[in-house]
Amino acid sequence: MSRRSMIEIVGDAELAKERWNFSVGDNVATAFIRPFWWGKHSRFQHFFFHTPLVYFFVFGSYFFHDYPWFPTKGRRVVKQFLETKWGKKW
Repeated sequence: MSRRSMIEIVGDAELAKERWNFSVGDNVATAFIRPFWWGKHSRFQHFFFHTPLVYFFVFGSYFFHDYPWFPTKGRRVVKQFLETKWGKKW
């Protein structure tokens, strides 16, 4: 069963027929996590993600996004977004 078929849209039958073709690419975090969550290493999922070890992943994400990513790429990405139709609503 696809994830799309698990979403129920109530009230607008025409809207339910729309397909926006979103895609989500991999990054270092998702490429690392996927085998432990759904793949061949899933037996270690509890150890990494349901114990205090998960805070290392949280810290890694915080550090990466706030220090190397935002100053070098993120600021430009956010600025471009704020100039779009949706960004102006922010």
